[in-house]
Amino acid sequence: MFARRARGLLDFTFALLCVWCAYHHTPAGALVRRTGAWAFHTRTTARPLLAYYDGVSGTAVPTPAALPASMLTRVPTSAEALAWGTHSALKGLEPKAREPALALAREVGIAPETLLDPGRGLAATRRLLDAVAKDFSSEEARVTAVFAGRVPARFALERVGAGT
Repeated sequence: MFARRARGLLDFTFALLCVWCAYHHTPAGALVRRTGAWAFHTRTTARPLLAYYDGVSGTAVPTPAALPASMLTRVPTSAEALAWGTHSALKGLEPKAREPALALAREVGIAPETLLDPGRGLAATRRLLDAVAKDFSSEEARVTAVFAGRVPARFALERVGAGT
């Protein structure tokens, strides 16, 4: 059946792996599993066929949070968009990873718990970004300062400036 026995076994193994992947991870495989379940009157573990095309079902990617109502009626300014993105990222972080942002908020006089508040968090995050704007002129540097702290952000800016 195969030209060389050792290579033939390897080819056969990889062919089985490809068939298994196609059976379990493609819409055609889901269709075969659904048809088989229908024919044998059993249940199937196959996802609905359209779920293969939505880009998020069955993956670890979280669905994006809804925009605040104020941003749905008009195009947000650059500062509003930056604050919303920073606020969303802060909410998604582990508690330990939020510590630099919460410490920076305390340092500039913003109550740290307001950064994570669903109602007041967006405004608090914007105030935090505005407070560090005098030390960091670029948006990237401000976001770095929020997530890493002032000292690491200043060091990163010096390193970037030294390279140019």
